Amino acid sequence: MTTRRVAALLAALALCAYPARAMAEASTFCVYALLIESHLMTTKCGEPLDSAAEQRYRILLSAFRENIIENARGPHNSHAETTQAMDGYEAKLKARHAADEMTVCQTSNYADAARMLKSFTSEKGTEALLKVRDSHKDPMDGDCL
Repeated sequence: MTTRRVAALLAALALCAYPARAMAEASTFCVYALLIESHLMTTKCGEPLDSAAEQRYRILLSAFRENIIENARGPHNSHAETTQAMDGYEAKLKARHAADEMTVCQTSNYADAARMLKSFTSEKGTEALLKVRDSHKDPMDGDCL
């Protein structure tokens, strides 16, 4: 997911009063990518989640990842291939964020990402996102702006 795409999605979500409702239209993969991106950003910028929210983040990330691996479709989407692709995707995101300058911390995209992550990892947000995850079988079904 490109920085421009993440920025557009974050801007759209920032306008929504109920981000979890907005995410009901998003693909499972999109939510998964946003969770990782926003977590990497907030960690890099020195605003890690508190321990309870971090635990909920890990539950969400694991649940969405498992859903993608279980439901990936196509001739080359075995569990092993999908797991390998997901591992590669996560490694690339982590490497990109590790190399990024701290300038991202001063942007409106960062502020939106931090708010979104806190909303998603609240008790209510986590519960809502898990329901969204349960309603999607095809991980690419849905929007990601």
